[in-house]
Amino acid sequence: MGVHVVTTVFSSSYERNKEVEFAQMQNSKNQIIDCIHVISEDPSVGSWLSHPKIHIEYVRSRPTFRTLVDYSNTIGNNKIVCIANSDIYFNHTLSQVRFDDHELAYCLTRWIPNYSPNVNEYSFDPQHGAYATNDSWILKTPIFGLCNISFYLGLPGCDSRFVNELYRGKKKIINPSKIISSFHVHNSGARSYSGTDRLKGYYSGVISTDSLEYNESNIRHGYSDGDDTGIWFQYFEWIKGISHEEFWSREDLPLSVLYMYPDHTYSKTRRQIPHNPDNIRNIWRRKYS
Repeated sequence: MGVHVVTTVFSSSYERNKEVEFAQMQNSKNQIIDCIHVISEDPSVGSWLSHPKIHIEYVRSRPTFRTLVDYSNTIGNNKIVCIANSDIYFNHTLSQVRFDDHELAYCLTRWIPNYSPNVNEYSFDPQHGAYATNDSWILKTPIFGLCNISFYLGLPGCDSRFVNELYRGKKKIINPSKIISSFHVHNSGARSYSGTDRLKGYYSGVISTDSLEYNESNIRHGYSDGDDTGIWFQYFEWIKGISHEEFWSREDLPLSVLYMYPDHTYSKTRRQIPHNPDNIRNIWRRKYS
């Protein structure tokens, strides 16, 4: 079964546009990828990003994770969808993806290039001990049970916030980045955010492994108050191997988290609701286009 990549793109500097274009052209060459769905609020994107495999949907405002998850459900039932940053591309290892369990969610730590002259090597992003820097998330449609995901891709902490929402939504999060490679292309230094844009709230991460098996002991949790003046471990106290109920019944939850998550009840997967992708696509376009 082929993979559908769902991403968001906007025009930036010439150098940054070329990085994004390079990543998506690499994805276009990947025979495992059926289609690249680009969700964008920028009408100029189509002038420099074009390929028969690339389908662009224009929306009124900057897409959030909610926009991309909702769109993923319009692609069809039982489709493998990879929500990814626009500067990420994959190689043949993407064929390793399996969904024996519909509730699996792949949260892949990116690989970064060695930019030294005449060196063509990639290695794990050393930041955060390979718990985080997840720039791609692979799920199977329909995707239900995710509530508080109306935040933007590309902001500091968005990856770990999204992983935490997957965890809260009872997804079985895994990070088999040692056998599935996602490559990060970002040497230009162009960024549209600063440290003050870090998302507040609870974060989650998964240790990188070479296994497709779910193992809850590989999951780590933390919290950010939005302050990005220090290093990762200064602001995130990782808590190993606690259950969903323990995690969300903690008496020391900060007020900001109680504000963000006023209802700590769990969303249930609504399998009994008929899911018609064509109808969902029309609803999605009315909502976002």
